[in-house]
Amino acid sequence: MSQPVEFEITLERTGVTATVLKPPFNVQAVFGAKGGVLVRGTIDGVPFRTQLFPIGDGTHYMVVNREMKAQIKKDAGDTVRVVMQMDTEPRTVEVPDDFAAALAENADAEAKFNTLSVSHRREYVKWIEEAKKSETRARRITQAVEMIAAGEKRK
Repeated sequence: MSQPVEFEITLERTGVTATVLKPPFNVQAVFGAKGGVLVRGTIDGVPFRTQLFPIGDGTHYMVVNREMKAQIKKDAGDTVRVVMQMDTEPRTVEVPDDFAAALAENADAEAKFNTLSVSHRREYVKWIEEAKKSETRARRITQAVEMIAAGEKRK
Protein backbone atom coordinates (compact mmCIF):
# COMPACT_ATOMS: atom_id res chain seq x y z
CA MET A 1 0.00 0.00 0.00
CA SER A 2 1.23 3.51 -0.80
CA GLN A 3 2.25 6.09 1.75
CA PRO A 4 -0.60 8.36 2.87
CA VAL A 5 -0.75 11.84 1.38
CA GLU A 6 -2.20 14.61 3.58
CA PHE A 7 -3.64 17.87 2.30
CA GLU A 8 -6.26 20.54 2.87
CA ILE A 9 -8.60 21.32 -0.02
CA THR A 10 -11.77 23.27 -0.70
CA LEU A 11 -14.71 21.16 -1.84
CA GLU A 12 -16.01 22.18 -5.28
CA ARG A 13 -19.47 22.05 -6.84
CA THR A 14 -19.68 20.61 -10.34
CA GLY A 15 -22.88 20.67 -12.29
CA VAL A 16 -26.04 21.21 -10.31
CA THR A 17 -25.49 19.05 -7.23
CA ALA A 18 -22.23 17.08 -7.43
CA THR A 19 -19.55 17.93 -4.88
CA VAL A 20 -15.97 16.90 -5.59
CA LEU A 21 -12.44 17.38 -4.42
CA LYS A 22 -9.44 17.50 -6.72
CA PRO A 23 -6.23 16.22 -5.13
CA PRO A 24 -3.54 18.94 -5.35
CA PHE A 25 -0.89 16.55 -6.64
CA ASN A 26 -0.12 14.47 -9.71
CA VAL A 27 -1.99 11.22 -8.97
CA GLN A 28 -0.02 9.23 -11.54
CA ALA A 29 3.32 10.38 -10.11
CA VAL A 30 2.31 9.77 -6.48
CA PHE A 31 0.36 6.51 -6.85
CA GLY A 32 1.98 5.20 -10.04
CA ALA A 33 -1.35 4.50 -11.72
CA LYS A 34 -3.19 5.94 -14.72
CA GLY A 35 -6.92 6.23 -15.18
CA GLY A 36 -9.22 5.54 -12.26
CA VAL A 37 -7.36 4.93 -9.01
CA LEU A 38 -8.87 3.18 -6.00
CA VAL A 39 -8.14 5.10 -2.79
CA ARG A 40 -8.97 5.06 0.89
CA GLY A 41 -8.44 7.47 3.72
CA THR A 42 -10.27 10.09 5.75
CA ILE A 43 -11.95 13.44 5.20
CA ASP A 44 -11.98 15.44 8.43
CA GLY A 45 -11.40 12.13 10.24
CA VAL A 46 -14.33 10.30 8.59
CA PRO A 47 -13.16 7.19 6.69
CA PHE A 48 -13.83 6.72 2.99
CA ARG A 49 -13.09 4.13 0.34
CA THR A 50 -13.67 5.25 -3.24
CA GLN A 51 -12.11 5.98 -6.62
CA LEU A 52 -10.29 8.95 -8.11
CA PHE A 53 -11.60 9.59 -11.61
CA PRO A 54 -9.40 11.06 -14.37
CA ILE A 55 -10.50 14.40 -15.80
CA GLY A 56 -8.53 14.14 -19.04
CA ASP A 57 -6.04 16.93 -18.46
CA GLY A 58 -3.88 14.75 -16.20
CA THR A 59 -5.78 15.65 -13.04
CA HIS A 60 -8.28 13.60 -11.05
CA TYR A 61 -11.34 14.19 -8.90
CA MET A 62 -13.15 12.35 -6.12
CA VAL A 63 -16.90 12.55 -5.60
CA VAL A 64 -17.92 13.56 -2.08
CA ASN A 65 -21.40 12.06 -1.86
CA ARG A 66 -24.39 13.24 0.17
CA GLU A 67 -23.71 10.73 2.95
CA MET A 68 -20.10 11.86 3.35
CA LYS A 69 -21.09 15.54 3.33
CA ALA A 70 -23.62 14.86 6.09
CA GLN A 71 -21.00 13.03 8.18
CA ILE A 72 -18.42 15.80 7.89
CA LYS A 73 -21.08 18.55 8.05
CA LYS A 74 -19.53 20.35 5.09
CA ASP A 75 -20.40 21.15 1.48
CA ALA A 76 -18.97 22.88 -1.60
CA GLY A 77 -16.93 25.93 -0.60
CA ASP A 78 -15.82 24.43 2.72
CA THR A 79 -12.23 23.38 3.42
CA VAL A 80 -11.52 19.81 4.50
CA ARG A 81 -8.46 17.91 5.73
CA VAL A 82 -7.81 14.78 3.66
CA VAL A 83 -5.55 11.80 4.29
CA MET A 84 -5.46 9.57 1.21
CA GLN A 85 -3.57 6.54 -0.03
CA MET A 86 -3.91 4.02 -2.81
CA ASP A 87 -6.29 1.19 -1.89
CA THR A 88 -4.94 -2.23 -2.80
CA GLU A 89 -7.26 -4.24 -0.55
CA PRO A 90 -9.72 -6.49 -2.39
CA ARG A 91 -13.25 -5.12 -2.63
CA THR A 92 -15.93 -7.59 -1.70
CA VAL A 93 -19.68 -7.64 -1.22
CA GLU A 94 -21.37 -9.71 1.48
CA VAL A 95 -24.21 -11.50 -0.31
CA PRO A 96 -27.14 -12.40 2.01
CA ASP A 97 -27.84 -16.13 2.31
CA ASP A 98 -31.30 -15.96 0.73
CA PHE A 99 -30.01 -14.06 -2.30
CA ALA A 100 -27.00 -16.40 -2.61
CA ALA A 101 -29.34 -19.42 -2.53
CA ALA A 102 -31.53 -17.92 -5.27
CA LEU A 103 -28.47 -17.22 -7.41
CA ALA A 104 -27.22 -20.79 -6.85
CA GLU A 105 -30.48 -22.10 -8.32
CA ASN A 106 -29.79 -20.23 -11.58
CA ALA A 107 -26.27 -21.04 -12.81
CA ASP A 108 -26.43 -18.40 -15.56
CA ALA A 109 -27.44 -15.63 -13.15
CA GLU A 110 -24.84 -16.73 -10.60
CA ALA A 111 -22.07 -16.71 -13.22
CA LYS A 112 -23.12 -13.27 -14.49
CA PHE A 113 -23.43 -11.88 -10.95
CA ASN A 114 -19.88 -13.00 -10.19
CA THR A 115 -18.58 -11.06 -13.21
CA LEU A 116 -20.31 -7.80 -12.23
CA SER A 117 -18.21 -5.01 -10.78
CA VAL A 118 -18.22 -4.68 -7.01
CA SER A 119 -20.33 -1.54 -7.23
CA HIS A 120 -23.02 -3.28 -9.31
CA ARG A 121 -23.08 -6.31 -6.98
CA ARG A 122 -23.31 -3.93 -4.01
CA GLU A 123 -26.24 -2.11 -5.65
CA TYR A 124 -28.23 -5.36 -6.00
CA VAL A 125 -27.52 -6.35 -2.39
CA LYS A 126 -28.43 -2.88 -1.10
CA TRP A 127 -31.72 -2.91 -3.04
CA ILE A 128 -32.64 -6.30 -1.58
CA GLU A 129 -31.64 -5.38 1.97
CA GLU A 130 -33.60 -2.10 1.88
CA ALA A 131 -36.88 -4.03 1.60
CA LYS A 132 -38.95 -3.49 4.74
CA LYS A 133 -41.28 -6.48 4.32
CA SER A 134 -40.28 -10.10 3.76
CA GLU A 135 -42.62 -10.29 0.74
CA THR A 136 -40.90 -7.29 -0.83
CA ARG A 137 -37.50 -8.82 -0.16
CA ALA A 138 -38.52 -12.13 -1.75
CA ARG A 139 -39.93 -10.30 -4.79
CA ARG A 140 -36.75 -8.26 -5.17
CA ILE A 141 -34.60 -11.37 -4.96
CA THR A 142 -36.64 -12.98 -7.75
CA GLN A 143 -36.46 -9.79 -9.83
CA ALA A 144 -32.72 -9.47 -9.22
CA VAL A 145 -32.01 -13.02 -10.38
CA GLU A 146 -34.12 -12.44 -13.51
CA MET A 147 -32.42 -9.11 -14.26
CA ILE A 148 -28.94 -10.54 -13.76
CA ALA A 149 -29.71 -13.57 -15.95
CA ALA A 150 -30.93 -11.14 -18.65
CA GLY A 151 -27.70 -9.13 -18.36
CA GLU A 152 -29.37 -6.07 -16.85
CA LYS A 153 -27.65 -3.89 -14.27
CA ARG A 154 -29.54 -2.43 -11.35
CA LYS A 155 -28.50 1.18 -12.15
